[in-house]
Amino acid sequence: MIEQRFESVLDAPVADVWRRAVSVAGLKDEMRPLLRMTLPGNLQSLEDLDIQPPQMLYRSRLLLLGFIPGGVSELTMVDWQPGYRFVEQSPMTGMQSWQHTRTVVAEGDATRVIDELRYEPQVMAAVTGKIVAWFFRHRHKRLRAYFSL
Repeated sequence: MIEQRFESVLDAPVADVWRRAVSVAGLKDEMRPLLRMTLPGNLQSLEDLDIQPPQMLYRSRLLLLGFIPGGVSELTMVDWQPGYRFVEQSPMTGMQSWQHTRTVVAEGDATRVIDELRYEPQVMAAVTGKIVAWFFRHRHKRLRAYFSL
């Protein structure tokens, strides 16, 4: 089992950071250009869904660099606390298990975003761990860039 944690402090109110974190635009921006996940039709935000954990929300194709098939994820919420935290525990290609917790916490006028990962790759754990860490550092870099505008 690999456990990783990534944190960033953003110069924005917690409500704005949460809204961005669960929006389709925010998700796409954090991941680009490394990964694209297909999403249901007109979905604009996870908050548009009636989330009742544990619940599989949708099946998504994972596209490396936006177009290379890289597998699938069945996005499944096991905890949903709007404005504060979500925990997704999704069956995913290449993983025996995957859990991603994102928490947003107010720190004065700023917000701390915490991503905690617990996962078990099916193969090449050391390499996969480095790739996932690189990807989440990229996501946090994109978040910091967005909120520094």
